[in-house]
Amino acid sequence: MVIVCFHVLLPQLSLHGFVLRVLDHSYLAVDLFFVLSGFVLGLQVEPLGWWQAWRGHPRFMRRRFARVWPLYALTTLWLWSSFQLGWTWWQPDYHHPLATLAVSMTLLQCLGLGMNINLVAWSLSTEWIAYLIFPLLAGLAFHGRKLWPVALLAGSVGCLATICYGIGPSPSWLFGRMNVSDSESVLPVLRCVSGFSLGLLTSRLARTMQDPAPPPWLGAALAAAVIYTASVPDAELVTVLLFPPLILALTARRDVLARVLGSAVPRFVGLISYSLYVVHTPVSALRASGAAQDWLYAHWSAAMPVSIESVVRTILIVEIILTATILHFCVEKPARAWLSPRSTGLAAQPRRTVPRDDPDRDILSQSGT
Repeated sequence: MVIVCFHVLLPQLSLHGFVLRVLDHSYLAVDLFFVLSGFVLGLQVEPLGWWQAWRGHPRFMRRRFARVWPLYALTTLWLWSSFQLGWTWWQPDYHHPLATLAVSMTLLQCLGLGMNINLVAWSLSTEWIAYLIFPLLAGLAFHGRKLWPVALLAGSVGCLATICYGIGPSPSWLFGRMNVSDSESVLPVLRCVSGFSLGLLTSRLARTMQDPAPPPWLGAALAAAVIYTASVPDAELVTVLLFPPLILALTARRDVLARVLGSAVPRFVGLISYSLYVVHTPVSALRASGAAQDWLYAHWSAAMPVSIESVVRTILIVEIILTATILHFCVEKPARAWLSPRSTGLAAQPRRTVPRDDPDRDILSQSGT
C-alpha cells in the first residue's frame, strides 16, 4: 500500500521538510518486501543438505509460480492490451510489442531481455531470479561452514553499499540512491538478491533465538528509527539495514506494533498487498482517470472546497483497492490453490521461532510473499 501511495499520491502532494523527505524514500518499502520475503521463505525451509535442496527446487519453483505468475500475467496482458488499444493516457516506447510481451511473461526481463510493461514488474522479475538461485542462497545461509553466512552477509551489505555509494549519479536517483530499477542494468538484481539474502540470514537468527522476549516497545522504536533515517539524505543503506531487526522485533508476541499491525484493517491490506502492487499501474494508467478529472474540472471545480486533483486521486485509490480485492479473491487465491503443490519441496515441518498459532506471525505471512 505504501508503494501505491508513493506512485499515485506523492506526485500531487504539496509537502515540504521532514514529511516530504520521508515520503520521497517510501520506495524503500520494496526493499522491505525483499527482506521480508527472504525471511518468510527462510522460516518455511528445513535446513536440509545442498543436494536435497536442489532436488526439491522444482517443486519450490512451482509453488512460487502459483503464487506470483497468474495475477502478474493477467495484469501484464491487461496493461499491454490497453497500450495497444490506446486506452491509456501515456504510451511506452516499445519497438517490438509482441516480443516485449513474450519476454515479460517469462519474468526474465530484468536480465536485459526486454522492458517492463508494468512499471513495478522489475521487482517481481528480480525476485524471480532470487527464487531460481534459492537453493544456493539458502545453502550459504543455513548449511556448511559458519564462514558462509558471514560471507553472504558481507556480500549483501557490500552490494547494497555499492549501489548507494559506489556508482555515479543515475537518472533514477530522483528519490534516492537505492532507487535503481532499470531492466538493462544488473543493479536491480543485486538490490533484490542482497535484500532477499538479508531476510534469509534473519530467519537463521530467528531459528537460534529461544523464546525471544524483547521489550514490547522495540518494534515501534525501530519503526521510528526507520522513518527518521528515511528523512536523512544519503542514508538509504542504514534504513535497509534496520529492516532485519525490525522484522525480528515484530515476531515477538508482546510487541505493541506487531499487535497493531495484526488488527483487522492492516491484516486485510496485507492479504491483498500483492494484488494492490500489481494492479495499481494498470488501473491508474487508464485514460478513464484523465476523463474523470476533466469532467470534474468542468462541472465541479468552483464548488469543490479542495482541489479536483485530490478528489480524483482519492477516487483512484478506492478503485485500486476494489479492483485488487476482486482480483485477489477471484484470480490470485483460486489460481494459487489450483497450481500449488502440497508442499514446497524444500520443507517438511519447518522449525519456527514463532508458533503456528501465533496471531502475530500473520503480519509476516500475509505480506505478499
